[in-house]
Amino acid sequence: MEWLIALTILGLLVGGYAFVSHLERKRKEGLATLAKELGLELNWQLPEAELARFNRFQIANKGRLPTSGTTIIADDGETRMAVFDFSYTTGHGKQKRTHLFSIAMCSSSNLSIPNMSIEPETWQSRIAELVGYRDIDLEEDPTFSKRFSIQGNDPIAIRNFLTPERRAAITKFPNQRLAGQNDTLLVIRRHVRLKPENVRELMTEALEVANAMRG
Repeated sequence: MEWLIALTILGLLVGGYAFVSHLERKRKEGLATLAKELGLELNWQLPEAELARFNRFQIANKGRLPTSGTTIIADDGETRMAVFDFSYTTGHGKQKRTHLFSIAMCSSSNLSIPNMSIEPETWQSRIAELVGYRDIDLEEDPTFSKRFSIQGNDPIAIRNFLTPERRAAITKFPNQRLAGQNDTLLVIRRHVRLKPENVRELMTEALEVANAMRG
């Protein structure tokens, strides 16, 4: 009887793996079809030049096994955008967790962004403030400061950079997480992988924010 139970469990595991693999294959096929329809470049991981640019950011160096996945690249000669899957792993054993992201990385010679990150305020960031970990507040816009946690190594430059027009563009997409550095902007979505039906929306939002960040 025990062997029958073990065989049943094994069958369920194999079936589950096969189903997940099928969904992943269909997702990649959908992304490849979309890239072809839009006339965009498709890669199964970040190309070397994009990876070097991405590695400058803190998110690229978190956890273990940082991995880029399916990447769609658009380049109009002024802005180059790579939209891609990214993941890393934390913890061990029962505490092991894989963190999934969809990221749009925009680079342009017309961008000059101070080293900063902006993300929605959470209970974790509020607790961090209570124990002395301070973010950057904008005295002229307490509503924005309350909604977002702003981090960076040059508070004065960041405050000067976050003009009312730029804050309005960020506020328009309140669930986005942003990271900026010199000529590059990351627009980050957590807990989700790229899906064909979401690529256009992510690219549109990233481009709108990037345009607002231009000098």
